[in-house]
Amino acid sequence: MSARLKRCPFCGGKVSIASMRDEDEHWFYVFGLHKNDDYCHCRVFMESEKFRDGATDKEIKAVRSELVAKWNRRDG
Repeated sequence: MSARLKRCPFCGGKVSIASMRDEDEHWFYVFGLHKNDDYCHCRVFMESEKFRDGATDKEIKAVRSELVAKWNRRDG
């Protein structure tokens, strides 16, 4: 079970998590994207550490979990 992301600390809107790839490096990011009134309007953004092709599922889950923990580690 993955941890839930806290809402944007500025507007209180929902944020999402997605992944990116550049050649053999990958990473996750948290972002705010105004889809409707319940989503973030602030264009917030936070990246995870990078991992390379061949990373195990356990390593990938750890990178994602650490990003969620960092995002959620704040007042509000």
